[in-house]
Amino acid sequence: MKATHSKLILTLCLILNITFFMTVSEIAYGGDSEESTDEQKPRVINVHQTESTSTDDVDVLREDIQDAPPKLIDILMGRLELHLAKRRVLALDGGGMRGAFTIKVLAQLEQDTELPIGELFKGSITGTSTGSFIALGLLSSYKNGQANAGPYSAKEILEFYKTRARHMFSGCCAFDNCTKSLVCPTSISGKLRCFFKSIFSCCGCCGCCYNCGGLCGPKYTRKAIDEELQTLLGTKTRLNELLGPVQVTTYDISRGGGVVRLSSTDPQTNQYLVWQTAAASSSAPTYYPSVVIGDGDIVPKRLGVDGGLAENTPVLPAIEQAIQSTGDGADITDFTVVSIGTGQAAGAFNDEELQYAGAVSWARPAVEISMEGTSMATNLSFGQVFKHANYYRIQSALSERLLEMDNPDNVEGLLKEAIKVCGDQDSQYQKFLKRCKVEKAFISNFRRLYGDLDDDVFMEMLYQFVELVGVTHEETRLKLINLTSTHDSVVEKGPFATQVTHFFNDTRLLKALKLEISHLLKGP
Repeated sequence: MKATHSKLILTLCLILNITFFMTVSEIAYGGDSEESTDEQKPRVINVHQTESTSTDDVDVLREDIQDAPPKLIDILMGRLELHLAKRRVLALDGGGMRGAFTIKVLAQLEQDTELPIGELFKGSITGTSTGSFIALGLLSSYKNGQANAGPYSAKEILEFYKTRARHMFSGCCAFDNCTKSLVCPTSISGKLRCFFKSIFSCCGCCGCCYNCGGLCGPKYTRKAIDEELQTLLGTKTRLNELLGPVQVTTYDISRGGGVVRLSSTDPQTNQYLVWQTAAASSSAPTYYPSVVIGDGDIVPKRLGVDGGLAENTPVLPAIEQAIQSTGDGADITDFTVVSIGTGQAAGAFNDEELQYAGAVSWARPAVEISMEGTSMATNLSFGQVFKHANYYRIQSALSERLLEMDNPDNVEGLLKEAIKVCGDQDSQYQKFLKRCKVEKAFISNFRRLYGDLDDDVFMEMLYQFVELVGVTHEETRLKLINLTSTHDSVVEKGPFATQVTHFFNDTRLLKALKLEISHLLKGP
């Protein structure tokens, strides 16, 4: 009797469970579960555990809902967002402490777009000198003493400039200069040169903590800056461990050296240590000693000085790396470039004093004019290439007081200058921000218009769209003009083409959308 009673209870439980699942199926699939097919797509529903539902049953239902394939429009919009991010590149100038201006602009950009810089610029982030600190930090896998904890936000790197950058410009280098100069060659002529150099360095400069302002040797020792870079970027992290495409420039002064681009995506350079890469890119002559990077085993040894001497505004390497990373034959003008300076320094020197100046008087101005000159030349060239469309140069004319590259007391003034530039409605910053809003609105409108369509209907519309949009910007523009001026063609193309023309008149975005639709229709 007890056995029969137990069997009856089990049978009733089974019937209740089957009834529950049939009810959930009807809610999820919009009809009887028997009529549902694999091609039907379930809606997302809320599953709450009840007295008649076991924990295992609920887990199974949740897994089924999570495993439901995403809608076609969600896949397409995800691809489009990634496409646009991979075609944005960021180039950061060198300039010592004036990098505080750069990082404040980026912190404001993160706030205004509600996106991390690394997510906004997936094509490439390149930097030179102080820009290399920022670029590497924004995509660092190392953070606050922990591997795989990164990246840093722009706001966190800004705090680094506020609190730790002062330490980088400290430490007397006179004693180092003396001891290094006493390491003499074996030849007689070499010994004589070394003898006179030692007298000049030790007797002439040891009394002055900073090597007479850098006239007879580097102004600062490497100890402080190397410690800060190791704290920020780690001691063991290599370029290939970064979280996205990054590239920095240095100049190798050893025999057979020259301009060297250290890239996270290049197998020939991505084994260099991250902190050494930043050190090599920021070793400004007269400020810091040059730095040896590489071990001669995994990667070649190099003797690096500040890359700003050759490429202070690294726009070209940023675009080159992005083209290689995307690998889909994108043209240079398909990219959106944001180039951030560290303040305009042109005209800051006394022309009368430099007109007849010699080597000693030219020592410091030569470095700064070289860096500023390469930046201006790069900006002029790319302004012409892009015809000032999709090229945003964010820069500011600084007062003479703020131009010093090694004065930590200028940080607050630089931050105020950055806030001023970002707030100017006619600035390049605001123009780029507007572009980001246009792209966001484009995707938002697309979802709003077609988010409720069945995948099959949506797929048919995508085929119509591919026919509508041309290969080039001009071809697309002409097709859209023809579409809006010819009533018959509007009827033939259907409501989708009409709505696209009405809501989305940005041919560059339409081209990007067409490319991703084409990839989607081709399948894997």
